[in-house]
Amino acid sequence: MVHSNVLVCIFNMSGCYADTYSVCLSIMASNKFLKNDCPNHDLPNRAEHFNKLLGVVVPDVVSDVNSHGKRLKSIKEMIEKEISKPKRKCATCGQMAHHDKINCPLKNVHK
Repeated sequence: MVHSNVLVCIFNMSGCYADTYSVCLSIMASNKFLKNDCPNHDLPNRAEHFNKLLGVVVPDVVSDVNSHGKRLKSIKEMIEKEISKPKRKCATCGQMAHHDKINCPLKNVHK
């Protein structure tokens, strides 16, 4: 609000260079005065401001899920890889599928 009022005042004085220059000098002087007079004039950066506003606590140590330096694959890529694998014959259900006797979905049904 104050910023826009100052800009309007300067725009209205655009025809008179001396008045515009003196107003700008007084604004800069008051800005220096306010910075020196206010005890806490350091503003947090944008991330800190939003974290404080939203109540987010940033952890000290961030653990990397994938510590081997590889990128995480998307679900689509994982499905394509699973489909491209050859099918095996399951000893439990007798189907040609992407599972075997150990991880057959019908394993508990046949017991």
